[in-house]
Amino acid sequence: MTEDPRNPRPMFLPPEAEPQAVPEEPPVLAPEGTRAFGRLLVAGVACAVLVLLAVFRVWDAPSSEGDVKHSSAKPMIRTLPAPCEVVGRATIERVVPAATELPVVHRAGGDPSASCQWEASSPATDRRLRVTMTAYRDGRISSGADSATGEVDETHARMEEERTQEPLKPPRFSPRRTTAVAWLSGVGHAAVESYSVIGTASGYNSGQADIGMSVGNTFVAISYGGSDDDQGRDVPLADGPAREAARSIAREIANSLIACGYCAN
Repeated sequence: MTEDPRNPRPMFLPPEAEPQAVPEEPPVLAPEGTRAFGRLLVAGVACAVLVLLAVFRVWDAPSSEGDVKHSSAKPMIRTLPAPCEVVGRATIERVVPAATELPVVHRAGGDPSASCQWEASSPATDRRLRVTMTAYRDGRISSGADSATGEVDETHARMEEERTQEPLKPPRFSPRRTTAVAWLSGVGHAAVESYSVIGTASGYNSGQADIGMSVGNTFVAISYGGSDDDQGRDVPLADGPAREAARSIAREIANSLIACGYCAN
């Protein structure tokens, strides 16, 4: 049958074919070294962020100990002068004639300290002088000057305890007996003194004056004493001369520390 061109037969499309699956390409993996570096980089960045956050928290948080307390009393000693030079030669010749000098500088960490001892002995007299200095640093608990003043207070308490102790009864023996304790004015920023007799079971044969003094942030301990011969018997250096010499030495040391130009460095 001839097809009528006015009514053409519908054209039927063939059924659509099933979509073909496109094979997935395998993932491109970075070399093992590159991947390890990447993991380390991410971990490093994370740690840095945590550290910065912790620093900001600590910086912003109030300290339980407070800020460093700075000394108001001067001088602020950082480097101690030579310990055997804080007392003038003329003074040494007067209080410890023909003395042997024994300097000791302590540098085993902590607050700087130094000491010097002078000794002289002859058939007629025996004299000894020892000076010890400690320069306290400023800290969170207390300033250097407060620490030095605290040492003076502790020295006073110890001297009073020695003074009020009951003497031991024979055959026991008290090798040291403190008979006088007093606060000093016009010597350093704070100072206390004592006088003691020192000896053995056969008798007290030496008298000694002790001074504890603060100068700025430095605590100074001074011990001066000796004995005089009296017909073959050692007599303790008397209270008055011993304490007067110790006070003179203390004033000279205070002036040396205050005048020390390089000590603040």
